[in-house]
Amino acid sequence: GPSFPRSKLTYKARKLGTKAIRKMAEEGDQHARTAWDRWIGDLALGIANLVTILNPERIALGGGVSSADAFMLDPLVPRVRALTTMADPNGFEIVTATLENDAGAIGAATYVLRQT
Repeated sequence: GPSFPRSKLTYKARKLGTKAIRKMAEEGDQHARTAWDRWIGDLALGIANLVTILNPERIALGGGVSSADAFMLDPLVPRVRALTTMADPNGFEIVTATLENDAGAIGAATYVLRQT
């Protein structure tokens, strides 16, 4: 892929995750912004594929993206809708998981309690 001279991405590319790239993009690093936009595009394509296959009413983003805000959701939602061509592009909503990273543990505990 293209190299990014004069960007922190050049020096730390192997160690950076989405949180670090996002921070750099918010601070104005144009190359980080390009990487962020590409990541949003990849995520949008994945979500659009899930919408096409599963036709959900709601998509809850969890894990590392569960703290998503306008910086992520504002470009993500319209891209997902634009890529959703085999299902109703307005027939679902994208939200952040309210339980964040605890959803798996809470779900497992709830399952066990319901079984007893």
